[in-house]
Amino acid sequence: AAQALRAGKSVWVEKPLALDIEGLNAVIEARNADGSGFLMVGFNRRFAPATRRLQAALAKRPGPRVILIRVNAGSLPAEHWVHAPDAGGGRIVGEACHFVDLARALTGAGVVSVDARAAANTDGAVDDVAIFMQFADGSLATIVYTARGDTSAGKELVEVHAGGATYLIDDFRRFMVSGDAAADPWKGSQDKGAGAAIEAFTAAVKTGGPAPIDEAELIETSAATLAVMESLRCGEAVTLA
Repeated sequence: AAQALRAGKSVWVEKPLALDIEGLNAVIEARNADGSGFLMVGFNRRFAPATRRLQAALAKRPGPRVILIRVNAGSLPAEHWVHAPDAGGGRIVGEACHFVDLARALTGAGVVSVDARAAANTDGAVDDVAIFMQFADGSLATIVYTARGDTSAGKELVEVHAGGATYLIDDFRRFMVSGDAAADPWKGSQDKGAGAAIEAFTAAVKTGGPAPIDEAELIETSAATLAVMESLRCGEAVTLA
């Protein structure tokens, strides 16, 4: 990614953007060195039909939001490549980053701090984590990521409370609303926004930008995900500069 950015290319990077702070800084330096291309990370949940309806509803309800995201990810064997530090980076860096970014997108405010705790495990893998996020506008988000559940119960559940209304995304198949008669519920085939994200990227490349997602947000949510790992290591909340 850094090499392509230095060459002036616009770059799509699948999540995670980096496995550590050094890698993240290398991408930032490369992006700043040229500036003729732009950077996008495959955080596709932002582009899902249900997310876009939720964001439209939240835009009419200013003020802090309280968000709960539950990810029932299913188990993977400890020897799976996702767990390798130099390959997948572990499931929190490699997949839970999606939901750190989604929380950022739903609040529209900067991440102030993250605090995370892991459940006890027997195989050395960090697959079961609770993440608590605070935002600059006073919003709160809790992300529960687990590999211990029954996957038939569904994988991803998003619940948002704001301004007297409650919104629910059920596995990106349904968007449900309570307390907001103006919001537009939705039901359809599961759509996590992957196709729309790629379309937005290619359209921006053709027109020369701007980037479909604010690049500063991509860096911020990537740094926040790495801060989750730091919080797990030190057992304390980590403040983002």
